[in-house]
Order: sequence, then C-alpha cells, then structure tokens
Amino acid sequence: MKRGKTTLIVAGIFCALLAYVLLVEDKKEPPPELRPGVTPSPTPALIFDIALADVRALEVRGGANQVTRLTYADGTWRVALPEDAPANEAALAWTMSDLLRLEARQIVSEQVSDPAAYTLDVPALTLAIEARAGTETIHVGRETPDGSAFYIQRQGDPRLYIIDHYKVDALLEWLAQPPYLPTPTPAAAS
Repeated sequence: MKRGKTTLIVAGIFCALLAYVLLVEDKKEPPPELRPGVTPSPTPALIFDIALADVRALEVRGGANQVTRLTYADGTWRVALPEDAPANEAALAWTMSDLLRLEARQIVSEQVSDPAAYTLDVPALTLAIEARAGTETIHVGRETPDGSAFYIQRQGDPRLYIIDHYKVDALLEWLAQPPYLPTPTPAAAS
C-alpha cells in the first residue's frame, strides 16, 4: 500500500508540473534575441571593418604629443615612431584583430550635440588607420561613469559610441611602451 501511495504522489507532482509548463511557461514571450524582427538593446555596433591586407599604417596619438606609428608592408609590421624598429607581431596580433574590426558596445546617441561633455573636443586619444580605401579615425573621449568603457566618435560620423575599456588600454600601452620586437639577450656562459 505504501508503494502505491508514493507512486500516486509522484504522478500527482508530475501532472502539476506538466500543467504549469503547458499553461504558464508556454504563454510567456521569448526573450528579445529569439523574437523575429526584434533587436535586443544595447546592440553592439560595428564601427569599421578593415582587412589586414588593406592596411598601410596605424597611428595612435595621445596627450603630451605622444605618437606611436606602426607601418605594414610586405606582411610585416614596423614601429615607425617614436623610433624605427621591427614590431613585435605576436604582441600585435590580438589587438590588431580587435582594432581592424572595431565593434562598439553600443550606440549612445545618434548625434553628439556637445562634444566637450565627452571630452571629444580635445580627445584623450586618437587612432588613425590608413588603408587602401582611405583613413579611418576615431577620437576617444572620457570614461563612462562606471569606468568600464570610453566614449568615442568616428570622424565623419555624428553618432556617439561606447567602446570597451580593454580596447583603449592596449592603445594607451602602445603610447607608453611601443610594441617593439624584444631584443634578444645573450645566453649566459656555462
């Protein structure tokens, strides 16, 4: 008798759960990313997409007249400024893939009415990528209030974007310490 009672309780719970799923969960709307024709917000925005084979040079400008210029020719990167020397291509690979297919976290505004509010009037950093089709330039303003991103604007584009902090950090590192190929150290005599 005890076994039959347990089976009835389990069957009752199963029926209650099945009724809940069929009557309640099935009626819920799917999340925005699963609904046809609906775009979730915020949507990442592609700022530009440049093929590596089309790149001729990349220049990062910061405060105090800091400039790091990289050139690309015959499949090889060089640091042209501040000093001409081979670039550390292994160190560049990850950052370059992010920069050449630059994606913002979101579009904040369709029109920047007051560039000074985001320090875009005197940008903290400017990135220019010279490619076959022309030069693409972004101006990096101040950090977002939560400190996780920066406000940026593409030259010739009225929109205001937010770009992840780590993408700008790599450019700031290039200004502080350009990505030169490390000088090999002589092996110690044994």
